[in-house]
Amino acid sequence: MEYEDLSENRRARSNSSSTQPLQASRDRSSSSNRRQNVSNYPASSSTAPVQQTQSAQNADLARMGDHANNTTTPQPMRNIMQELYEVGTRTALYPNSGGAAYTSRRYRDGNFPQQESHYQGHLPDEAKRLGNLTHELTHASVQEHFSKDYVNYTNSPRVLVDAPAFNQSRERMENELVRQNQQRVPSADNAIRVKLEKLQELTLKDKHLTKEQRTEVRDKLTYGLQNPHIEFDTVINQILSWLHSWGVRSGASKLMKELESVAAKNYTERMAGNRIVPPTNKQPTLKPSTKTIGEKPSSWKDVFRRS
Repeated sequence: MEYEDLSENRRARSNSSSTQPLQASRDRSSSSNRRQNVSNYPASSSTAPVQQTQSAQNADLARMGDHANNTTTPQPMRNIMQELYEVGTRTALYPNSGGAAYTSRRYRDGNFPQQESHYQGHLPDEAKRLGNLTHELTHASVQEHFSKDYVNYTNSPRVLVDAPAFNQSRERMENELVRQNQQRVPSADNAIRVKLEKLQELTLKDKHLTKEQRTEVRDKLTYGLQNPHIEFDTVINQILSWLHSWGVRSGASKLMKELESVAAKNYTERMAGNRIVPPTNKQPTLKPSTKTIGEKPSSWKDVFRRS
């Protein structure tokens, strides 16, 4: 039985074209706020943000295009950068000067014309700036391919999903959070948490990351654990972008190897427009989320204890 009643076209496209060369087919302060109430969305009447958006779009999307077209970039990263570059050309981008980043849909009389991504384009650190943009455009891609109010799997909901309800101007969906929760599947959420916790365990042992980097990666994975229904693909792609920028490669890092494997599978499922997350008997312990991170990886300590 089909429970969903979505009003938008899953493959909606804008009429804008891109001049960037294409090859392959197709955050807490930097977290994506997919749960905020429609009343918190900023107005979009000023012309200044539009000019700033276009400038940032040219620079940051071009950088994603560079990664996609660079033959030395690992294939999982290339595929995802190409995917998100294309998504970015049909998404309105707004670099914020601070505050939370988020991605949302703007409707026209209840009909869906375009997504908007507000990201931290003011950050001077390219790794963090592109990582945040990667996170937000992944939300947009998940919605394009799964069309489930940004829920990142296609398992059938256990309850009926309410019809979309819009604000007075019919530009924003008011019951997005309710619809997201109605489409949650506990067994899928649990299986995703298990995958994310495995990555946390590898993060704590990775000798290629500094203490600050391990903390940042671990905490971003915790964010995914807290919101597995909408923050699975986003945190995976954001961390993949970080590690690539930090020079971490799968040949030397078990974390990067596993991350690329998860990212590649997620990419394939997005391109197919289908992700049925199977249940698992495993349960997350939540211990890696609260473990104290020292100056050296925990694996170094383990080697010292055995010596």
